[in-house]
Parts: sequence; structure tokens; C-alpha cells
Amino acid sequence: LNSKNILSLTVFNNSIYAGTSRYGIYILNYPNDNWIQAPLKCQSVYSITSNGNNIFAGTYQNGVYNSSNDGIEWNQTSLTDHTINSLTTLGNNVFAGTDLNGVYRSSNNGINWIQSGMNDKPIYALSILGSEIFAGSWRSGIYRSTNNGMNWIQTSLNIPSVYSIATNENKVYAGTLDSGIYYSTNHGTNWINLGLKNQYITSIAFTENKILAGTFYNGLYITTNNGLSWTQALTNKPILALATYGNNIFASTNNYGIFLSTDNGINWTDINQGLINLTVFSLFINSNYVFAGMHNSSIWRRPLSEIVSVQNINTEVPAKYSLGQNYPNPFNSSTKFKFEIGKANANAFVKLGDVKITVYDVMGREVQMLVNERLNAGTYEVRFDGSGLTSGVYFYRMEAGNFTETKRMLLVK
Repeated sequence: LNSKNILSLTVFNNSIYAGTSRYGIYILNYPNDNWIQAPLKCQSVYSITSNGNNIFAGTYQNGVYNSSNDGIEWNQTSLTDHTINSLTTLGNNVFAGTDLNGVYRSSNNGINWIQSGMNDKPIYALSILGSEIFAGSWRSGIYRSTNNGMNWIQTSLNIPSVYSIATNENKVYAGTLDSGIYYSTNHGTNWINLGLKNQYITSIAFTENKILAGTFYNGLYITTNNGLSWTQALTNKPILALATYGNNIFASTNNYGIFLSTDNGINWTDINQGLINLTVFSLFINSNYVFAGMHNSSIWRRPLSEIVSVQNINTEVPAKYSLGQNYPNPFNSSTKFKFEIGKANANAFVKLGDVKITVYDVMGREVQMLVNERLNAGTYEVRFDGSGLTSGVYFYRMEAGNFTETKRMLLVK
């Protein structure tokens, strides 16, 4: 905290909190790495995106900031004095949707910006489909650009209440204030309503064959049949943002923090360890981190390895199946190990349930199922948390098709 005027220090829940005069609150989490605040002063972050090694943060009334070292340091770009509701990237271009002045574009990582159309419209959502950009306006529906934002054409969805846009495969999805969720398969020429009328659709995401719709008043809705029926999760939680990583779903809320589901939305746990503000406007996964844009307290960052049990760490196809030894071993509380899915499955998913990794005690009783997922060929890393277990010998076993292997690990407290 060099050159920072420290006004106060306090310790709470294994964390040291340092209050500064101009740069907000900094947190040192010890001994565990939980959510860490980035030095963006005390401001709200509405949107996050990345372009190569650069991460961009859209803020309330302070424009766009840029980080080139995974959020450790941030610099304000030349787009200032605007509220940035949405960010996206296409090629070398970064696009910013503003509250009053349409869309801005930068082709040099924020050094320079040019206004890129719809000058008098508040843009709440941006998304990319192939080489096209879709922009959701609060007043006049959805617009489309095929030439990097130089020109915009209004689509046939012209209801004045579009709040969220997302794309998946060849479809564009739009979430509205009170008219439900729509999708188009022909670049916005025609739109089909998927239901959820009278819902405030704040965010849209996808995982496997599911469409996820976050609402402000009724939690999360999930459909597996393209909107014929919806099931609810996180009922009565105001959902502000969604992000997915494999089978893992992250949902941020107004005043309840961040929730995680590792089983496609069936069960949820909060992952708020270390957070001092539980209103989270935006979520973004980049590299090995989850980034959370907060209300009045900047961006926070947390390693994926802390909260997601399985990570794909190398997409190069291994020659065979293998199960690695855990490290450290012996371990205190948590440990990691790698496993490989071999080239026999290089061109297809392993069937759901075919890849299982289970932990057993010395009596052969199941302690925890670590992996039971659909996985591509590649190298993966798994984290096992034994903080609730007693010291002793444990075994972990991998099953994948005809391959089985068992390793021994020692928990010492």
C-alpha cells in the first residue's frame, strides 16, 4: 500500500482491513485467499470484459478502466465521465454502451475512443454473434451492426425495455423489463417469445442444454426445453448477473452476494467469504479468476481454484488416461491433484457419469464425490477440501470407461 494514506486498520474473520483516505478499502486475507479488492477507489462497476491480456471495467460515472495484469493494477482509459452499462469485444475493438450517449469504440485498448452511433440512446446491453454486434437500448429495442459499429440497424424487436442480451450458437437472446425473454435465429429479423412475461430479465446465460434467465424480483429461471417450461432457483433473490464455467453457474445478487451451483442449478451455496459488500452488479471469468463488479466498492477477484472443484488446465490431448498423486501430501485441510482424459475421447465428450473421482476413508466408505461430469479430453486439476474430516489415510479413485486407478493421501491436522 505504498503512498496510500491509511486511516484505519481492523481484523475480522482472518482478514486485515485497511481503510484509506482516497482509495477505498484494501483487504489482506490470511491465511486463505478469498475475494481480494482491486484498487479502483470506491466506485460501482457495472460491466467487465476482456480483450487478450487486457481486462476492462465499466464504472458508474467514471468511464472505463483497464488492467493488463489480471486486475492487480488499473488505469483509467480516455473514456471518462460516463456511466458504462455494458462492455464487449470484437477482434481488436472494445465497445462500451453508455447511459446517455450510445456506443463508444476503441481499437487500441482504451487509449482512444470514438462515438460509434446511437448518440442519444442509453445502451444497457451489448453482445457479439460472429462478426455482428447487437445493442439493447432502454428506449427503442435492439439494434444490429455489421461493420464494427459504424452503422446500426434497428431490428424488429423494438419494445422500449431491453435490459440484457446474450448469444449462443446462432441465436440472439434478449431479456426485457416486463415482456419476457425473446430469441432470434435470423440476426434479429424475427423474434420468438420464450415466456417469463412480467419478469424483469436482468441477465441471460447458458450451460449444456439449459437457458438461464436471471430476474430482479423472482430469482433464477432455468429451461431445458427452449422455454416450454421453466423451473425456479434462488427464489426471491434479486439476480443482477450470471456467469458459467463448465457445469458451474455463478449468480450475483442485490444485497445477498454471490451464489455458486456446481450441479447445473439444483443446489446453491454462497461464496461471499471476504466480501464487505453484497450487492454485485457484474460477473466475469477470465484466465484463472472470477471478477465481481461491486456497488460502491470496486472490483473484487478470486481464484477459480478456490471455488470450482474441477478446472481444465490444458486442452492438449494426452496420450492416455492417468490419475496423478495429490500435492501437497501429507496435507492440512486442502490438497490438489491432476488427472488426464486420453486421446480415445479427443473428438467427443465422455458420457456423463463415465468420469468419476470419489474419495473414500480407510473403511471403504464414500466421503465425497469430487467429479461426476461430462469432460472433454484434456488435463484437469481437482481440489479436495478435507477441513471437516479427521486426520488419517484417505483414498481417491478415478473411473473413466474401462480405466480405474486409486491413489492414497494423508490428512494431518
